[in-house]
Amino acid sequence: MKKKILIFGGTGLLGINFLNFFNKDFEITVNYNSKKFFHPNLKYIKVNLNKHDDILKSINKIKPDIIVNACAKTNIDWCSENPKTSYAINVSLAEKLADICDNIGIYFVQISSDHLFSGKVKFKSEKHKKDPLNEYAKQKSKAEDLVLKKNKNALIIRTNFFGHSQDEKNNFITKSISLLENNKLVYAFKDYYFTPIYITNLLEILKKLIRKKATGIINVVGNERVSKYDFLLKVSNIFNLDT
Repeated sequence: MKKKILIFGGTGLLGINFLNFFNKDFEITVNYNSKKFFHPNLKYIKVNLNKHDDILKSINKIKPDIIVNACAKTNIDWCSENPKTSYAINVSLAEKLADICDNIGIYFVQISSDHLFSGKVKFKSEKHKKDPLNEYAKQKSKAEDLVLKKNKNALIIRTNFFGHSQDEKNNFITKSISLLENNKLVYAFKDYYFTPIYITNLLEILKKLIRKKATGIINVVGNERVSKYDFLLKVSNIFNLDT
């Protein structure tokens, strides 16, 4: 019998690819907010993420074995301009889910971020002290602390992934490729460094970690440190676009 996974944030880049990758081995229910897409063998549920009782009621109805929280507001400027609204999604929701999972005995997976450090050290281990620089980073850092406080058996994945998505608005790579194909300028930072991982590689590792019921904080990233600018140059060359 397949184990049940309930995923919050299942209509974003990670969520959509997660469904395709996990669908054969797990019974998946997707929480959606404003947009819903068709996918075979999936169940859907709409939950008011601001209400603890509504979340708990939905979880008790589905009875999942695993809950994955991939729900997040990731636009750095937007989070700075709307700290209360972004906090509700990036921090409060994670805390609620971690607490509920701990009380009921559900395995909880929180998708975190690599936006947690200042960049003074090139490569970071899970033991490095966090030094978030912006509101989004501070919120993701706070979420990690609260998740571990509420649920010692939770798994937190720190990552920064890339891949193709139909949603150009919220996908740096897809949007950049589209602009370059139409001979338009794309701006990318030379002093913003990250260690990106391809979405499929991330999901392969995540599936293994979930099956092992791994706990604590785990960095799941690529082994190459690159600036956003240099990364986009690599992508442009692969697709033979004008750099």
